[in-house]
Amino acid sequence: MKTKLVALLVCSMSFAALADTPVVKTVTVSGSAVMQAKPDAVRLSMQIQQTSEKVSDAKQKVDDQVAALTKALRKLGVKDDQLNNAPLRIQPDYQHDPERKLPQRYLVSRDITVSLDDLSLYSTVLQQAADLGVTQMNQAEFLVSQSDELYQKALQQAFTHAKTKA
Repeated sequence: MKTKLVALLVCSMSFAALADTPVVKTVTVSGSAVMQAKPDAVRLSMQIQQTSEKVSDAKQKVDDQVAALTKALRKLGVKDDQLNNAPLRIQPDYQHDPERKLPQRYLVSRDITVSLDDLSLYSTVLQQAADLGVTQMNQAEFLVSQSDELYQKALQQAFTHAKTKA
């Protein structure tokens, strides 16, 4: 009984506080803007992988292919800061054989990311990668290098649009 009385008393005090609060009238206005830009850069993500019974053999093959690809890309004018070679990944490959608990092969791979600010190199880099044994090519990510400035311009236009509507 006492808890009900306390709860009723607390509720009635909160309603009284709400009655004393002045009503603030507000107006909300929104604006929008759209900016379009052609991509002027591309990021390519690829992978080279090899399998072998010995980790060292597969690693050597991957290292050789990565070195050949890096050399070919440098000849095209790609700079070192536009290349990113991820750490080597080694995975055991177990075949279903109850007699044998050890891996039968090893898969060794390395991911490579190439950032190009010259779109005219795009198809040449893809061809070089294919010729030099890249085993996986992920979807290319086309970018706009001035995206921050374009965002700020769009924000300013949206603000101006909202202001004219107000």
